[in-house]
Amino acid sequence: MTLPETTALTLSRESGVLHITLNRPEARNAMSLAMVNELMDVFDWLENNAGGAEVRALVLRGADGHFCAGGDVKGMTTLDGDNAYDKLLKMQEMVRGVVEAPKPVIAAVEGVAVGGGMALASACDFVVAARDARFASAFVKIGLMPDLGAMWTLSMRMGLGRARAFLMSGEIMGAEAARDAGMIEEVVEPGQALPRAQEMAAGFATMATRALARTKSCMARMPMGFDEALKLEPDAQTACIISEDFAEGRAAFLEKRAPVFKGR
Repeated sequence: MTLPETTALTLSRESGVLHITLNRPEARNAMSLAMVNELMDVFDWLENNAGGAEVRALVLRGADGHFCAGGDVKGMTTLDGDNAYDKLLKMQEMVRGVVEAPKPVIAAVEGVAVGGGMALASACDFVVAARDARFASAFVKIGLMPDLGAMWTLSMRMGLGRARAFLMSGEIMGAEAARDAGMIEEVVEPGQALPRAQEMAAGFATMATRALARTKSCMARMPMGFDEALKLEPDAQTACIISEDFAEGRAAFLEKRAPVFKGR
C-alpha cells in the first residue's frame, strides 16, 4: 500500500492503523498551509483510494513532545479580506475530513494543543492526553474568533455553557481539568499518550469497520430531535446488516467464539 507523499506530515501504517504525525517541530507543529493541504490529501486518500480501505483506525499526534501550537501566525502576515475567506474554507474542509472520516481517529496529545491545534484534537473521536499537556483556545488573545469547527466540537463535548466560557476566556486548561470538563477522554502519564492511543487504535482495528463508520456518521449530525435521530437508523443499520462483518459477528455469536472482522 502506497501512502500519500508528504513533507509537513509523517505517515506510517502498522496492522491496519494509520499513524499521522504533524511534523513541524521547529514551530511546535503549528499548522502551515502545506500541512493543511496534506491533511486534506490524506483524508481524501482514505476515502477514495484502495489503500485507504485497508486502514481501520487512525492515530494523530505531533512531533517532538508537542501536539500543535495552532495556526502558523507568522504565515498570517499576508492574510487580507481577499484571501482569508478561501483559506478558511480550505481549513474547514481539512477538519471536516477528521469529523467525517469513516474510521475512528484518536489524538495523542503531549505538550501544547492551542488554538487550531486544540480544535483539531477536539475534532477527533477520542483524545488521550499526557498529564502535563495544556489546552487553550488562544484565538481571542490575538483578536480572532474560534474556527476549525471548535464552537461545534467543544459544545458537543463540554456542553454549550462550559464551551463558551473556555473559548471566550482564553483560559489554559490542564489535562485533568480538560478530562473533567469533557474535552478529552483519558489522561495518562507524560510520554504515554501515543502508546495508549496506539492501544486504542489496535482495538478498533479488530472491530466491525462499517458499524463504527455508521455510528460515527450518525452521531456527527447531533444534536437533533429524537425523531430525526430515528430516521437516520434504517439506512445506516441496513448497510451494517448486509456487511460481511455482520455475517461474521452473527456466526461467531452462534458458534460461541470471538469474531474476526475484516472491515468489509
